[in-house]
Formats: sequence, C-alpha cells, structure tokens
Amino acid sequence: MIFWRFGKKPLFALIFIGIILSLIASQWGAYNKPGATFFFLPTRMWQILMGSFAAFYLNMRGEIKISDITSNALSFIGLILIIGSYFFLDNTVPLPSLYALPVTLGTVFIIFFARPKTLTHKILSHKIPVAIGLISYSIYLWHQPLFTFMRHINDGHLTLTSMISLSLLTIILAGLTWYFIEQPCRKANISMRKTFCISLTFLISFILIGLVGIQTKGFEKFYYSIKLTPEQKETYLFIKKHTDYSLLDAMVDNGECHFYDERIVDDKLERFDQCYQKHGKAIVVIGDSHAKNLYNIIAKANYHPFVVGVLKGGCRVYGHLPDCHYKDGEYFVSQHHTKINHVVFHQMLSDLIETENELQAAFTSDIPYTINKNKVNAVIDYIERMNQHAHTYWIGSYAESRFNMKSEKNIKSRKLIMPQNTLNVFEKLDEEITKEIVTSSKMSSSQYISLIKWMNVKDRNLVRGDCLIHKDTDHFTRCGEDYWAEKLKNKFSKLLK
Repeated sequence: MIFWRFGKKPLFALIFIGIILSLIASQWGAYNKPGATFFFLPTRMWQILMGSFAAFYLNMRGEIKISDITSNALSFIGLILIIGSYFFLDNTVPLPSLYALPVTLGTVFIIFFARPKTLTHKILSHKIPVAIGLISYSIYLWHQPLFTFMRHINDGHLTLTSMISLSLLTIILAGLTWYFIEQPCRKANISMRKTFCISLTFLISFILIGLVGIQTKGFEKFYYSIKLTPEQKETYLFIKKHTDYSLLDAMVDNGECHFYDERIVDDKLERFDQCYQKHGKAIVVIGDSHAKNLYNIIAKANYHPFVVGVLKGGCRVYGHLPDCHYKDGEYFVSQHHTKINHVVFHQMLSDLIETENELQAAFTSDIPYTINKNKVNAVIDYIERMNQHAHTYWIGSYAESRFNMKSEKNIKSRKLIMPQNTLNVFEKLDEEITKEIVTSSKMSSSQYISLIKWMNVKDRNLVRGDCLIHKDTDHFTRCGEDYWAEKLKNKFSKLLK
C-alpha cells in the first residue's frame, strides 16, 4: 500500500519484479536452505504476489476479453493444474520452488478465467466447495494440533481409519469455530486500535511461551519431576543419555583416512589422494543417513585404514531432489575407480514400503503393505552403473526399531523392546528384495548382503548391557554402532578384503 500513491502502473511493475526476485530466491533456497525457504515470507511472496497481480489487473482493467470457449478451457486447465499437484508433488519435491509454479498458475487461471458461465465456476460455486472455502483457514489451524497430539498418543503413527476420523473431526471443529468465533468477531463493532492491541497481546504471549518452552526443552524438568516415578525417571534419563545428540555430531573422522562428506571435492579430494598413496585402495560408502550409521560401523570396526563416506541424509537414488549426491558419487567413483577397492551402497529399507496408512503403522499392526518394486529396481540400476567402475555391494538394511522409545507410554512401561511384528516385516522385505534382484538379472545376488541375517537379531530388547542400541525409530546410537562394529568386524573384513 506504501507504493499505491505512485499509481497503478508502477505498482504492477513492482509486483512483477517482486514475483521474479522471490521466485529466484525460492528456487535457490529450496536446494540450499530448504527449512528457511519453506517458512520465510520472502521465498513465499511470489505465490501471494501472483494472486495480487491477477486481482489488481481485474480491478484496473476488468475481465480479459476472450470467448466463452477459451475462458472455459483456460479455467478448467487451471483446475486440472491444481488437482494434478496432488498426484505429482510429494515429500521428495523441494517446495516452494519452480515445482510449485504450475499449481500457482492454475490458481491465477481460475481468478482470470472462471467466469459464471464456465464449468469451473459452476464446480467451485457449488455450496459444498463454498462451505469448505469458508472454513478452510479454521481447518488449517485445527488439523495441526489434532494430528500431532494423536500421533503423540499413538507412538508416532496413524492408521487410515484414524486419519479419516481426525479429518472429519477437523471439519466439524472448523465449522463450529467459524460459526461461533469467526462470524461474531467479523460482526462485532471493535475498533481497529483495540483489535490491534488484542492481537499484539496474544502474539507476544505465544512468543514468550514458545521461548520458555525452547529454553526449558519442552518444560523437561517439570515433566520428569512431576509425572514420572523415580524408576520411570531413570528410564527417561537413560534414553536421553543415549539419544540427545545430532547424528551429524557423531560422525567418524579420525583426522586421517576415515572421513566423509556429501561430495568428495577440493580438500577432501586431496586427502583422498594422499590416503591412497599411504594405504592403497579405499572402501567407499554411499547412501543416506542410514549409510552414515553403516559408515561409522565400518570405520569403528577399524579393520581397514582407508574408509570414505559419500553421505547425505534424506536422499534416495529414486528421489527428485537434484541437490542429492548420488550422481556426484557416481562421477567420483568413475573418475577414481583405480583407487577404490569396493563401493558399499546402503539406504533406509522402510522407504521401499507402500501402504495406504502412515508408514509407521505397517510395523506395529497387521495392515496391508507392499514393496515398491520401481524403487527397488532404481537401486538395482544404480548398483549396476556403479559396478561398471568398481565392485559394488548393496548392503541391505538392518531391522529398524520403528519403536518410539520417547513416548510417555513406553517410558512409563519401561519396556524398550522392538515389536515382533516389526522384525517380521523387515525380514519379509529383505526376502522380497532378494527375489527382485534375482529376477532383474542386472546384478549378482552375491552383491546383496543381508544385514538382517548378519545381525541375526533374536533378542528384540533394545538395551544391551548399558547401551541403548537404537537412537530413534530407524537409526543406531553411538554405542549401538560400537556394538555392531565389534559383532560384524570379521564379516566385513572377509567381504571387503
């Protein structure tokens, strides 16, 4: 509004420039600072400004003069772009970025072209979508606490039935909020100044509560001093002792020839060459955050002096994230294969599961699930390409705990035990991968190593001596890595000699 006094045409130019700059920042940030990009206004602004541009244009010049057939087609294309985003945008797609441009353009198309005679206007002006639109913001506000607290109660997972029930409850509560709070507030004769003061008071209050919560780590002392018995407090502090650290802080770098990075370039490449001169060929571990655990285990086993990790959490070879490291890893191996003895690929096994429910539910209840063969074959193809440069193993996943040991229920029960169903699921998945490898004939079955069989987990207790083996639902703790490094040292020594 500050620029309104300069006239509408300069304002259009400013909006257009803002869209371009914000979109560029969004695209860069999605791959370099994804967390900040997702939440900060400057990288979201281009989406808001595109809607503003459409609104200002219609206000200034009126409807765009095109035929009813054209407006019908363009508005329907806009609707398809929005609906299509549901099928093509998933958690592997960085947002906001250029990937969000089609759905945003779809919204602009509807603003511009969804005239009363068009099919899109008739669909969106129906009383059901209109009603949902009226309560949409209340739906947005309600769904987060409802789903979060229910996940907390249910050890981090929800079944399809739970999600449907919570969605219905969200809509009901949103409707009640709209009718009994939003509408009376809109009609109330409250001055702008009073509205501002009330809003500011609530804003400051919530900020202070949040800061206190951060400072006290979620009112931690209150939790374990008031709600837990001495025995339960002991369990809580035992879990905290083994899990209260970042996986990144636990990565092995011995200052010599056990080291890792997302990409082996610059000083790390110089270090790689020096280690080759000193120790001969390297073992290279490539993969995600689970591969970080495996790299640490191999390095801690200390049977080989030259172990290098090319690692990045959250990355899969079949994902859409171009900032992942697999192509760089492949290029690195192709360029330095004469200095590499073996390549070890490892990734999160549970990511290969498909289910209509939340993933966690597949491990704790008898719900149907399947293995995604397309993902498995994408890994097989990657192993095949890598094997053209250096002998490559796919070290299959261990049995992830899939156990939320930090939940209040499990702390109070003091039973830190992996469910039998969880172990059964991973054993079955391991068998399915083996079958798929044999069927594909693109890699030898001897190149797939089952960690589940190597580890031979009979005792599902997550505590071994004074060590909590698992850090969370799918990673090992530092002492868990130590435990398996000792147990598997001979096996890795024979395999990767």
